[in-house]
Amino acid sequence: MPISAGLLANADGGVVAAVARDPSGDWPTRLAAARLAAGMGVLGGAELKSLYAAAPTEAAPAFKSIALMVAPEFIRDKAARIAAEIAAAADFEGLYAASLLYADDIRALEGAVVPAQEARAFALARLAAGDAIGAERWLTASAPAMREGANDADLMRFIDLVGILSVLDSSGGERVAALANVAAAKPPVILPPAPSATDRNLAQLVGAAIGAAREGARGASALAAIAASDAAARGDAVAYAAMIESFAAAGLSDIVRRQHVERAIAAIYPEARAAVAAGAATPASAPDGMVPRLKPKRET
Repeated sequence: MPISAGLLANADGGVVAAVARDPSGDWPTRLAAARLAAGMGVLGGAELKSLYAAAPTEAAPAFKSIALMVAPEFIRDKAARIAAEIAAAADFEGLYAASLLYADDIRALEGAVVPAQEARAFALARLAAGDAIGAERWLTASAPAMREGANDADLMRFIDLVGILSVLDSSGGERVAALANVAAAKPPVILPPAPSATDRNLAQLVGAAIGAAREGARGASALAAIAASDAAARGDAVAYAAMIESFAAAGLSDIVRRQHVERAIAAIYPEARAAVAAGAATPASAPDGMVPRLKPKRET
């Protein structure tokens, strides 16, 4: 019996990866599991690509088609197809999987002249992968179009991406913002929308995290962060906050930045925005749960 998407979404990472690797499974289910496992961090990019390469064409038509575009005359069509695959992602996990699948192609396209919309898509993919240098290059490529009179929707998305870049590399974000003549700031840290479970284990965990931070015990802080990660992954806001602060207290700032970036990118997607809006009080002037922002700065 085929495994439903709902069952996969609620399964542990090891189970999801096992489904992806199961040679007796049907290919659509295996590839869905592979994308999810990649987003969960339990399946690497090389293995994800190998699964897609082994799948029949009908299970991965876009990937197979793009893989055949090796001649120089196909470069624009290839860029457009990859950008479309990135744009088709419905959530962070899907985006992250696409960023892994097409990472080599996106790097190979650097320096090519592509429309600003495609350049922004490639920048988003590199941000999802934590590649600040690649993201800055693609945002830089799209900056002239933003400066010369893009519509407000495109400008606001560009500003969002520059803000996310600033989380990974504040200097890179400043350079791109100056080039495009926009004002961009780091996005706020977005807590999970689900209410905290007030159980004894969580209370003990938070207490341990506070104690470790107070004593400057980095190892204990890291352990507290790991202990909180399961509840945080289930949407517990208190556990998420404890995890992030414990990682910070442990000196693991790279992990904190990656979490910040992932949640900022996830908020781009409609379902994530709706969840945030449902779980947190927002000003009446902020429709759809979005934080009010200034209009983009333009040259006069």
